[in-house]
Amino acid sequence: MSPKPVVARDLGVAKMPPGGTLGEHRHRQAEVYLVLSGSGCVRVDGEEAPIEAGSAVFIPGDAAHSCENTGASELRVAYVLAADSFEDVDYVFED
Repeated sequence: MSPKPVVARDLGVAKMPPGGTLGEHRHRQAEVYLVLSGSGCVRVDGEEAPIEAGSAVFIPGDAAHSCENTGASELRVAYVLAADSFEDVDYVFED
């Protein structure tokens, strides 16, 4: 039997100004980032990687992650969460 497809209904575009950050957090659902423009770095479970337009990042469920704009222009990142709706996602921010 084939696995049931996951239909994600929680997606959007995050915009960060130069120097902006999305603090370290986690949620049960897996997530994918697709960098649309700008540059920065992403951290997933303590591992850091540079990102730029065209980069894609897979974030496993329950992985601590954050994102920072290290460039001179706005960082735009499309995100998709494996969730039926935004209300199904419980964000837990690290202190």
